[in-house]
Amino acid sequence: MSMPVLIVKQLSVSLPTATGTFQILDNINFALSPQTLTAIVGESGCGKTTLCKTLLGLLNPKFKIAGNLTLTNAAGTTISFDLNESDELNAIRGRRIGLLFQEPTSTLNPVLKIGRQLSDALLVPDQKECINLLEQVGFDEPDRIACSYPHELSGGQAQRAALALALAGRPEILIVDEPATALDSIAREEFFNLMHQLQTSSGSTVLMVTHDWRFLAKMAAQLIVMHSGRIVETGSPQAILGQPAHPYTRKLLEIQRAIRLGQWPEEVLLSNDKCS
Repeated sequence: MSMPVLIVKQLSVSLPTATGTFQILDNINFALSPQTLTAIVGESGCGKTTLCKTLLGLLNPKFKIAGNLTLTNAAGTTISFDLNESDELNAIRGRRIGLLFQEPTSTLNPVLKIGRQLSDALLVPDQKECINLLEQVGFDEPDRIACSYPHELSGGQAQRAALALALAGRPEILIVDEPATALDSIAREEFFNLMHQLQTSSGSTVLMVTHDWRFLAKMAAQLIVMHSGRIVETGSPQAILGQPAHPYTRKLLEIQRAIRLGQWPEEVLLSNDKCS
């Protein structure tokens, strides 16, 4: 069995306040197998984005963080460090671990052309490599895109350009935070198909936050269910979707079924059942 490329142990994030401490993430533990896609699901506000940012050292210093991260490369070399070690996180961010945000505006510089931004992100600036990256993310006219500013692109094009930027550092692991939320249904389907194609062809390891259950059922090797800052269930999508063990997971699946039937989600949500 292959050694995990990433292991997270006892990760917690809290926010000190005037009246006490607000716990955002509580004792998060999981591992990513090499060359697989892991999907994280859970309602908005459960801590998914905070988890992604913590793994790359992108949280505001006002947050209190505890936990450890272990990375193993293809040669089997392992490094472990405390998630408070900003120097270690700075060294891996964008190189060993890349991040694609929900909104491309969080990634793309509005005053620089796409080609310039890709060139700046490469270890060695190379115009040909910029074009290759744009082709890799599905652009038929990479030269035109390279000469375009972000505002000249559609939403789907901007997100693919942001994906190319995330790939420019050739990360071993790519974290993707709800990448298709702002896209229409056609662009969303195209983007998920692109992600699956890239992940399988490159053999990369992907951790993706998503609400698209059709995508994770078809393409994810592992499913992590989060609720109120905790992981409540982990396993294969087939096992969890077929026989969910936790009440919260069952509630999420009920909501998905209700939406597919055209029912108003509150018909499922408004109950006295406890999910935790």
